[in-house]
Amino acid sequence: MLRINQLAKELGVSNHEVIDALEKRLNIQGKSHSSNLTDDQVQSVRRVIENKPRAHEEPPAQPRPAVQAPVRVVKSVAPAPAPVPPP
Repeated sequence: MLRINQLAKELGVSNHEVIDALEKRLNIQGKSHSSNLTDDQVQSVRRVIENKPRAHEEPPAQPRPAVQAPVRVVKSVAPAPAPVPPP
């Protein structure tokens, strides 16, 4: 037997997250932070919480594409027309 608040402290999450896991994922209703959980319920909650990504954690880093230098367009001056020979 373990209380919800003790389990939350062990897992490093809030009481509310443990209660949400109980209610929404495991369909166990009517629990408060001071309610006792059976050993089976504790194991189930641990699996749910440990497999759930935490909001404050950053997602795994994605490799960035290589940075390319910006393209610089240079306009050239049109060549002068060739002189026309006199007739």
